[in-house]
Parts: sequence; structure tokens; C-alpha cells
Amino acid sequence: MKLGVIILSLLILFPAISAAQINMNPSYAQDETLIASVSGNFLSQIQQQNVLLYNGHVRVSFIPVIEKMNDSFYIYGQLNNRSAGNYSIVISGVSYFQGAQVSRSDITKNFTITNSTADFSVDPGFVDSGGNFSISVWNLNENPITIAYWTQNSTSSGNFLESLFGSNAPSGSQTILLQSGQIKSVYFSVNGSSVQQQLYAILETSNTSYEIPVFIEPFQNQDSSGNSIIPSSGIEIQPSAANVSLSTNSTTSRYIYIYNHDNQSSANVSLSVSPSISQYVSVPNETFEIPYNSSIKIMINFTSGAGEGIFSGQINALSANSNYSMSISLNFSNSFLPSSSDTSSLFQTCSQLNGNICGENQTCSGQTTNAQDGVCCLATCRAISNDQAGKIIGWTIVAIIVFLLIAFIIMRYRKASRPFNLLDFMRKRK
Repeated sequence: MKLGVIILSLLILFPAISAAQINMNPSYAQDETLIASVSGNFLSQIQQQNVLLYNGHVRVSFIPVIEKMNDSFYIYGQLNNRSAGNYSIVISGVSYFQGAQVSRSDITKNFTITNSTADFSVDPGFVDSGGNFSISVWNLNENPITIAYWTQNSTSSGNFLESLFGSNAPSGSQTILLQSGQIKSVYFSVNGSSVQQQLYAILETSNTSYEIPVFIEPFQNQDSSGNSIIPSSGIEIQPSAANVSLSTNSTTSRYIYIYNHDNQSSANVSLSVSPSISQYVSVPNETFEIPYNSSIKIMINFTSGAGEGIFSGQINALSANSNYSMSISLNFSNSFLPSSSDTSSLFQTCSQLNGNICGENQTCSGQTTNAQDGVCCLATCRAISNDQAGKIIGWTIVAIIVFLLIAFIIMRYRKASRPFNLLDFMRKRK
């Protein structure tokens, strides 16, 4: 009898344990970035039109970004202009296993938006990269804020609640200051590896905290000896990630910026696309020369296939001494309609950032950041130091002296080798 009860209990519990579920925070501040993961055994892909947001029983607009990484789907989107209240995120119209049965029931997760406002929002809400990456942060506060950031290998579920009572930042964390309404890029460096890495990018103030899942793809480039070439930070692509949604059998284009952070030499950069998305993504087949401390703007073309689906890969920028990867997520859907309210582009000009583009004979005395028109100095542009200027002047004087000496020798040689002229001699005698 006991055995029968146990078996019956397992049969009842098994579908609940195996069913798909949404994992996310139970509450969000206003204007915060929603980040969620969906686990389960899915028979069909979760696409943009499958993810719905409700305020009570009323559907409200929401632009989600979805990508499948490993065995889970990751979703993020901005909760801009959402009032406090009870909300739910619903995944509808997808097939998944619920125990031994196939189900198409809606997957729902309830959450609340509180009366408080988030200090800042982030974009993207997850990262799939081949190396170093960056995350854009936007100060939503009326006052300047300082954001602490770092990476860790595993998530800590208590970070958000603990951050309400003070910062969790470890001793090795870094900080970035944002003025009210300012947008900046936060840069993360990672060590290259021949295997996939999973870690979390943590960004937090005393009131707002994000744990952003990061997947670092194995770096495939090798030298002549077969050793892996680890990417460095000499060049960079911005944005570091792009999520492109298209209707089937259509085309679109996006602009990317490639930055050369070297302060002394230019970089010859070529682009390549990972095989998983090479049939949908077209990059210029040429090498670009980027002057030092500068950037260039390049157009990338995207073409969808005839069928629906989600595809991910990277665009790689390669130079002689460094390389950088930009993660790409493609979502092709028959029912996709482009939104006029898409605000994924977070680039500002250097003047909008209250900075300056330093000249050729200048260097930045403090922090720099990427802007639409180049590498922007957020401090003071200073002239080359006196030592450097003195060397330049000294070598210039040496070159002039050498030139004059050579000219003098040539003139003396020409006079000494001049042939004797009797008429000239007679005229001088008279």
C-alpha cells in the first residue's frame, strides 16, 4: 500500500517538477530592466511574439530580447514608464514537455512593480561574447550616482535584497560615476579560454542591483604552433551585442563602431562572422585602417531566411595584436512588425557627454569613453609633455644642421671642380 502511495505521489509531482518555468525577481523598481531565464524541455523556440506583459488582466506593450544559451532561454526588456502595480509575464504559443506529455499551456510568472524608481537601467540584460565585453548603463536618478561593478563565477541569489542595506562590492570591484540622465559603457575584461565560460556581471548601487548572465565562447584563433591567441583590449566593437528581429525573407542593416584604444599607432582591422550566422550576416570584405585613439563607423547587413528561428553567433574584429567579438542574436518571425519606439541605440556624441576629442599632439589626463564621433576624453586634453616636445625640437634641429652641412659641402665641391676659363681670368686682370 505504501509503495502504491509513493508511486502515485511521484506521478503527480513529476509533471510539476519537469514543467517549464520562468525564473526572475519577484519585484522590480519603476524603469528597471527586467531580466529572466526560462528553463524547460522545449520543442519550439521562444520568439519575440511569444513573450507578453500584462498589468493585471490588461496586456501592455513590451519589447523583449530573447536568446537561447546552453539549455535555457534568456529574456530581458525595459520596464519604462510602468506604474506601480501587479504584473505578469506570459510565454504563450510554445510547445514543451510537461512530464511525459507535450503541453502548449501558457507559462506565467507574476511580479510587482514598486513605488520606488531604479537608480539605473542596463543594456543588454545578458551577454554572449567571444572575449571582453561592455554593458551600457543609464542613470535614471535626479542626482549623480556611483555604480560598483565586477564579475563573479556564480550567482548569489541574495544580492538584490542585501543591496538594500548597503553595497556588496568586493575589494577588487571598480566604480563608474554617472551624472543625471547620462549613459556610459562599463567595460569588463575576461581571460580567454578554449572552453565556454559562464559568469555574472554584477552592477549595483545602494538601491539597485543587477546580476547579468555572461557566456564567453571559446576563442578559436590559433597561432602557427596551435596555441590559442587570447584576445586583448586594443580594439573594441560597440555595441558589444546586438539583437536583431526580422520578419522572414526581409533585410535590414545596423551600424557598428570599431574603436582603436592604442594611443600611439594605427590598427589594420578585418571583420569576420562565425559560421552559425554567416548566411544571414554580411560584413565588408576589406581591411580598415583605424588611426590611434579613433573610431570608424561600419554598416552591417542582415538577411532573414524563409523560416522562423533564433540564431546566435559573433562578429569578430581582428588586428595584428588584438581582437574583439560582438555577440549577435537573430530572431526571424512571420509575424514580426518593427517598432518605432526601439531605443536600442545608446550612443552619444562627445559634446553630449561634456567631453573633448583630443588632437594629435594631445593626450587625455583622465578617463576616456566611447562616443559616436570617436574616443572622448572626459577630463582635460593636455599637450604632449615637455620632455617629448623637447625631443622633437632637438631632433628637428639636428636634421636642419645635417641638411645645411650637406648643402655646404655640395656647394664647395661644385666651386672646386669648376673648369678654368681664360676669358674670365683676363677680365679679372683688367
